[in-house]
Amino acid sequence: MNRFRPRNRGTRLRAAAVPAVAVSLVLALAGCGSDGESERVTVEVPTTVTVTADPKDLPSSYDLYVALGDSYAAMGSADGPFEGPEFCARSEDNYPHMLADLYPGINEKRGFIDATCQGSTTAHIYSERDISDALDAEEAEAAEDAEKDAEKDPESTAETTSRPTSSSQQTSATAPTSPSSTSTEPSTSEDADDEKNPSVLAAQIDALEPDTDLITLSIGGNDLSFGPWSRCITGMLENRGEEDCDEGLYDESARALLDLPSRLDDIYRRIHEKAPDATIITTGYMPIASLRDECEATADLPSGTLNWAAGLTVTMNAMVRDAATRNGALYVLPANAEFHSVCAPANERWTDPTGEETNSFPAHPTPAGQRAMAEAIADVLKKL
Repeated sequence: MNRFRPRNRGTRLRAAAVPAVAVSLVLALAGCGSDGESERVTVEVPTTVTVTADPKDLPSSYDLYVALGDSYAAMGSADGPFEGPEFCARSEDNYPHMLADLYPGINEKRGFIDATCQGSTTAHIYSERDISDALDAEEAEAAEDAEKDAEKDPESTAETTSRPTSSSQQTSATAPTSPSSTSTEPSTSEDADDEKNPSVLAAQIDALEPDTDLITLSIGGNDLSFGPWSRCITGMLENRGEEDCDEGLYDESARALLDLPSRLDDIYRRIHEKAPDATIITTGYMPIASLRDECEATADLPSGTLNWAAGLTVTMNAMVRDAATRNGALYVLPANAEFHSVCAPANERWTDPTGEETNSFPAHPTPAGQRAMAEAIADVLKKL
């Protein structure tokens, strides 16, 4: 089988000369067997080492950079500024924007397009997205919050500005500032769809042009219920009464793991068709909690829930990395990310369960985490 797609520029990607390894993670399921004991499932995840690149004929600069993906790519500082559709919560200090500033050449000619959007699944990369239900939920939540504020202080005027809402966390909606003058939106971008129907977002892949030469991709987490898992763990850390992160998440995530590789392969196939010469950087998910970094906060979590959630992140990243390897992309995750989660000092956190001390969205990368990702990608690009 041809593992790597040949590039018109002569770019050749090859796997490092290290045997593939199989990662076995035992994921405890919530369901009970006939004997009353909890059922368990072992997910075998074949993975390979990160792809390296042959430096011959690789470009020294990039003309058109397009960022695709979910909230882990879209969300930076919770207080903005933002660009693009309000629903997407696309921060101007997310890693795509930072990368565009860090890497010489990206902005020299045509600039870059940030098509990332919170809550995106693999299907939203290549299909239109109907967000009408989410917008209705946001409106209802805002009205409920305003009513609660009025009950607390009837004489006060309810303020309507706050953070944008993520589908994987609980916050209120805000109106982002206007797009940065350095960013370029495609004619088929979400902004054009906003004018036609604000409840329908264009497929992210529509942002690609045939001459797109650099793409970053963050996707897969929402297919595996990563948002609900993060929300549940955050609730436990905040002592909101959650005793178990079950509610079907164990079974749902385990089933989704089986479908994720083919979903990712389909995305790469479509990307190669739209932008055959592009260098693709696929980014992993920085953990919110890690089994390698214990502290008082993680000690308060039930061991089963912590093991499952941390194991899900490891498994998900292995699958994302393996798909990148199969499809000629480069996988990037900043070194030692597991030591920059909930147990790290606030100024060293790359993810934050609550976001309160880091001006970030709950259970998402912090501004420092977005910068760490941008710098890691830039370092890879410089070595190509």
